[in-house]
Amino acid sequence: AASGGDVRVGVTVTNTGELTITAPITLADAAIGLDVTLPGELAPGASTLYTATHTWDNTVSSFHPNTASVSGQTVLGPVSDSDGALVTTVSPQGAGLVVQKLVGPEGGPFRDDTENDPLLVDAGTQLQWQWLVTNVGGVELSLTLTDTLNGDEYDLADFGCTAPETLAPGESFTCTSPAFSAEAGLHTNRLAADGCPLPPSQEPCVQDDGTAVYITRPQLVVTKI
Repeated sequence: AASGGDVRVGVTVTNTGELTITAPITLADAAIGLDVTLPGELAPGASTLYTATHTWDNTVSSFHPNTASVSGQTVLGPVSDSDGALVTTVSPQGAGLVVQKLVGPEGGPFRDDTENDPLLVDAGTQLQWQWLVTNVGGVELSLTLTDTLNGDEYDLADFGCTAPETLAPGESFTCTSPAFSAEAGLHTNRLAADGCPLPPSQEPCVQDDGTAVYITRPQLVVTKI
């Protein structure tokens, strides 16, 4: 979206269970100031769509993660769920670059977990890395990407990804790695990006980076002899 422009946000709430969800069914998204009570109830398999318009009024390029949360009641007690999305605002002036590095179970959902809040999984769980790089400025950029996994530098081709050499204004590069088996311990993957304006000018290059982290649960093995 253009910086300062309106963004239409849609949230679909679906009852995937076998019990009717009764009122009050509340839907909240703090990033866009959303806090509403949905009308009626949701029968098993039923869905309802709520839409809202929000304006990110900043004048610079940026990205805005936001998470919608819903809660309701059943005869067996409360139920809740949440889901996130990322809105990137693009400035028509200057150069800008935004990087997200994500990790998640095979097929998603993917999260930008950090060392302070890593993805916690069991050893052997099938995971995937995901890269997202967006030109949020108003000029074309040459692109250089460096991926570092547990301190070792890799080419994205090692993960089955072909990175573009340039990104036009508003253009994104996204790639998801093949599934791999989670190894025991803490694992940190960092993607650093450098973008230089094209054609070359006095305007400086821009940089950004993103990090994703997962850690495996401790395991205890008992052997009876």
